[in-house]
Amino acid sequence: MKIYIDQAPVNIHGKHLLLKKHDWDDYSYKSTFLLTYFDGTSDKYIGELKIIDKNIEEGRVNVESGIEQLNDNFCSLGQSKEYYSNLRKLSGKIEKKILTVLNDSAFDKIIYDEFYQLPQYQSSAVRFTQAEEALTFAQEIYSRNKRPKIKPCHSFPYTTKLNLSLIHI
Repeated sequence: MKIYIDQAPVNIHGKHLLLKKHDWDDYSYKSTFLLTYFDGTSDKYIGELKIIDKNIEEGRVNVESGIEQLNDNFCSLGQSKEYYSNLRKLSGKIEKKILTVLNDSAFDKIIYDEFYQLPQYQSSAVRFTQAEEALTFAQEIYSRNKRPKIKPCHSFPYTTKLNLSLIHI
């Protein structure tokens, strides 16, 4: 699934994503985009997301138009619960494809672990409470897909002696 920035080519009819740049400035870091998904016949607005580039700490995050997936120096994070709810309305296969091609840090724990401590992630991706809530919401949704190993919370040995003289047969 191709990712286009600001405007898709006129002759594109297949499934693709459109990221429109937004000029919001997070302490000299411009990482805000508006995501729309095109399924080949209609468009579906998903919502606002931030794209973090671990190689730059200030300036505009630039994503190349026409790529199949963000490269490894980028991650994304939806900025509201509504963003992830809109993704959930798509088919599960399409939802996972979008989250994967955008290197979503709420969806992929490895990506989250790699980016979370970066200053640009802290000052931009999770700058607002609404984004922190979206992160928690999405991590909860997507962690349900994996079966957790349930460990007993208490374990102890138990022994007893029975007084067989009280038993009447």
